[in-house]
Amino acid sequence: MDAIIGFITELTGEKRGPSKHYRRFNVLTLDNESIAGWVFSTMEIDQTSSGNILVRAAKNDTSVRLQGKLSTETNGTKTIKVSINNKLDKCINWTESTSKRPDTVLTISSINDALLSNESSRIEAVVLDENDLITFIQNDKQRQYKIFIIGDTSGTSPLLVYDELIDNLQISESYTFTQLKCKKIHKKIILTTTANSIVEKATNIVIPDLNDMNESMSLKQIDIEQITCCFDEICHSQKEPICSTCKQNMMPVIGKEHLLKCLNCSKFILLKPNPTQSSIVIQIDNQKTTFYTRSDVLQKYFQQHNPQLPITNENLSEYYLINGPWVLTLSHFRHELININK
Repeated sequence: MDAIIGFITELTGEKRGPSKHYRRFNVLTLDNESIAGWVFSTMEIDQTSSGNILVRAAKNDTSVRLQGKLSTETNGTKTIKVSINNKLDKCINWTESTSKRPDTVLTISSINDALLSNESSRIEAVVLDENDLITFIQNDKQRQYKIFIIGDTSGTSPLLVYDELIDNLQISESYTFTQLKCKKIHKKIILTTTANSIVEKATNIVIPDLNDMNESMSLKQIDIEQITCCFDEICHSQKEPICSTCKQNMMPVIGKEHLLKCLNCSKFILLKPNPTQSSIVIQIDNQKTTFYTRSDVLQKYFQQHNPQLPITNENLSEYYLINGPWVLTLSHFRHELININK
């Protein structure tokens, strides 16, 4: 069992997987080192002694001692995984240290820099406006998103926010956004949250530059759209199995070829045939755009109209490339092909 002492930052809300509750956070050590953290529990984390200390430490900037499994990736990134085994478990506890929290080592980007970056960004911005809440079904689960307008000293941008993060935001409040990515929607680059995004109240009040506010507010709000066109390209790739609890890759178990295990939360699953993820490239307003397919939408339509032919990548590509144009139902915000017809 490994132990570290530090300050809790960027603590996420509690989520529940199939068998365990979990939260993500970062630990800022006294040496100004940032270590990623996970805490897992079979019961509600906030109802345990360790979970209560974790939340209070994050809120009050108080140092704690964490006991768990510390690992180091090949790129030098360190992660500690803490397991709460019972309500009174002391795997997270207060320290007697009176040290003050060191300045954070994480870099804050401007909105303009984040819009130009291919990597995840961390920004501080104020919420300026919001649009209607939209619900949709993805992989048989109901999800939701909302587009906000945010701003900082470099300008403004639409921000596409998903699911539970939506309720964290209020107009005129300043926040620190972590793990944002940029995405092209309707020929405009905007920012979007990801599965790993964290939203926290900022310690500073952000004063934005509003000179480009009209441009940010002019983003085309249409998500679901039906168009008629031909396919330029079709690509097929194998999807890697992902842990449904913590969204990490599942790895084969040595000597147990029928099992996969998540190295992060230790969840097991049975190995199933690896499904194929198809994507299409089409032209919209003379620009090539890629859309990923909803589960088996191309395969199901092909089988309905070609019951005598086997479903292979070669047959799918030949059929859809030759027999266009197609009537496509698309989601621009998710870059997803929802349905296909003639």
